[in-house]
Amino acid sequence: MQRTDDQAVACSPASASVTILEPRSGWKLIDFRELWAYRDLFYFLVWRDIKAHYAQTILGVGWAVIQPVFCMLVFTDSSKLADFP
Repeated sequence: MQRTDDQAVACSPASASVTILEPRSGWKLIDFRELWAYRDLFYFLVWRDIKAHYAQTILGVGWAVIQPVFCMLVFTDSSKLADFP
């Protein structure tokens, strides 16, 4: 595939613009207007962190309850099949 002159000019580094982001120096107070403008993003990020933090705790509690119940059901059904009293 051959490149034309237009493609070569569009891809040249001279035509690319560079944006440099630098942090502000010193302490920055919370900008509540910006926080309110991006409240959906803020809510999503907070909710994601809470879910990730407590996911294993909920699974651990659930497993401690569900696992003995399933064992009880399996052994109850197997005792009926084996004709134990």
